[in-house]
Amino acid sequence: MKSKIGLSFCIVYLLLTAFCLYIALDPMTDNKGNFVFLQLPIGFQVSAFNAIGLGPLFDRLSWTQAYSLVVPVTLLLLYGIGWLLSSSIHSIKTRNGPLQ
Repeated sequence: MKSKIGLSFCIVYLLLTAFCLYIALDPMTDNKGNFVFLQLPIGFQVSAFNAIGLGPLFDRLSWTQAYSLVVPVTLLLLYGIGWLLSSSIHSIKTRNGPLQ
C-alpha cells in the first residue's frame, strides 16, 4: 500500500538534506558552517545510534559513509511513520462512517 503521507515526509527530508548539503558545500561558507550544515540532516539519528552503543562506528566514518548509512534508515522510518499515520486516519474514517 502506497502512503502519500510517508512519501511526503521522505520528499521533505530529502529536500531539506539537499539544501543543507548545498549550503555546506558552498565555497563561501566557513569551516564551522560547513560542519554544522553537514551534520544537521543526520545529527539526531547519529545521536540515537550513539545512545544504543553504535557511536564508535560513526566516529570512524567519513561524511559520505555516514550519510549512506543514516539516510536510507531515516527514509524508511519516515515512510513507516507516514504509513502508520495514514492507516490510522483511514481506520478512523471507516469507523466513524462518512460525513454528512
